[in-house]
Amino acid sequence: MEKATVLATRLGCPAVSVVCGSQKGWITRAYFIEWMADNLTKFRRKDATGVKVLLRNHLDHGNAFDCLEICQYVAHARIGISLSTHACAKSRDGFIDGVLRAALPWLHLVTLADRSASGEPIPLGDGIIQHERIIAFLDRSGYGAYVGVWADDLWRLYPEN
Repeated sequence: MEKATVLATRLGCPAVSVVCGSQKGWITRAYFIEWMADNLTKFRRKDATGVKVLLRNHLDHGNAFDCLEICQYVAHARIGISLSTHACAKSRDGFIDGVLRAALPWLHLVTLADRSASGEPIPLGDGIIQHERIIAFLDRSGYGAYVGVWADDLWRLYPEN
């Protein structure tokens, strides 16, 4: 992370994103969260770049609550969440009433992306994610940070879009 935040400073980037959730089977969730939070706490004590570190929920299990728990543990103004909507489709609770509402104080980026009921990434608006409700919730909540749209290489598969 040190090299990433130094490079981000040189490039004028306000934040770096760290994927949270790609765990090995032998590591318990509690151990992972404590390990990640301890490392971020130590890093923030010595980091002088001013760059935010955003924890991004990962598609492997879609549990954005890991990101939230780490942010609560570290409790630092420059630690936040980068939330991907398509990864949250696998979350245990309802996305808006569970994940999004709880993450709002730490939310610095929401990436809109979609997936089919079987879990395949598909073009935005064609899948199971309720983006209209997400955007309406963010608007009502006064969310003032970034919203992105994930397109990546998917658009090559769907030239009509």
